Amino acid sequence: MNIPSVPVVSVIIPVYNVENYLVSCIQSIRKQTFGDLEIILVDDGSTDSSGRLCDVLSKEDDRIMVVHKKNAGLGMARNTGLDHARGEWVMFVDSDDFIAVNAIEHCLDIADRERVDQVRFLFEHFKDGDNVSSENYVHPGSFCMIGDRLWEKMEPMMAGMAPLYKSPKLKAPSEGSACTALYRRRVIEQYGLRFHSEREFISEDYLFNIEYGVVCGPIAYTGNRFYFYRENPDSLTRSFRSDRVERSVKYCDYLEKRLRELGYGYASHFAMGSMMGYLRDHTRHIFASPMSGKEKRKMYEMAVRHPYVDRMAREYRFTGGTLLPRIAFFVRNSYFMSKMLYSLNDFRKRWS
Repeated sequence: MNIPSVPVVSVIIPVYNVENYLVSCIQSIRKQTFGDLEIILVDDGSTDSSGRLCDVLSKEDDRIMVVHKKNAGLGMARNTGLDHARGEWVMFVDSDDFIAVNAIEHCLDIADRERVDQVRFLFEHFKDGDNVSSENYVHPGSFCMIGDRLWEKMEPMMAGMAPLYKSPKLKAPSEGSACTALYRRRVIEQYGLRFHSEREFISEDYLFNIEYGVVCGPIAYTGNRFYFYRENPDSLTRSFRSDRVERSVKYCDYLEKRLRELGYGYASHFAMGSMMGYLRDHTRHIFASPMSGKEKRKMYEMAVRHPYVDRMAREYRFTGGTLLPRIAFFVRNSYFMSKMLYSLNDFRKRWS
């Protein structure tokens, strides 16, 4: 009896209504310079042709496995992928993005050379129509820093949540996304690690990375930008959700409690710094939504007058970042002033 070989890497790709982007995503995996892998497509109840397209692609490449399931969100789809994964290593890719074709080979080289349990890299933003390619990509002068102790493993990711009271001891930039890492699957299974639902906590990636960082061995941080993240210019008008603030507060409360358990002295600062970012995004979604002016103002005032935001005003210390977000927070009680500042910031970004 032929026993199928166990792949070195399992690439897990949640799929939901991405018929226009799925092929380019899968092609960037199929073309990897390292080929001993399996590609797990988790069709999360797509209502367009994405599910059928997954089945077509699986017939073209026997490394592709397709799992169809009822819609439950990104975090649950990743968990389904983990339940089926067999590889020594795991990588997550979102189905409207893609990765450089030498990403897996390069990360495995680092993991083998440095004997780490995770390799983290950075991403590039792009929009439809941009001239971007998945061809071999290694950033000139790329660094590789190794974190072994808990603060070394966690702080590069944590620093992305909020400015610290003092400079990080380990200066290695990192993204918080689960898509910008290669994980050792043994660690995930040994400790039963799984993703929370983003419908419960607004940032399931950070929570997964924290729990993984607590139990894993050393982490390597590389400056290579191997992941290509698609920006959807229309997403603001479609992404407003009235429960976003409450979900953000729930996440930040959980984050602060967990960081205190781990002995982080800046637990509240990280949590409130995260909330600062979520409040900013929620405000932008309100201004860009198709709601009436009256409805926008009502949603805005509900957000900026939340008790957690009042606590931030009393306790949060701005120690970094640009001046505009600070001004926007301090004038938050003025709807029209805030709208003007956000419009000014968006204008600056378009022309910078």
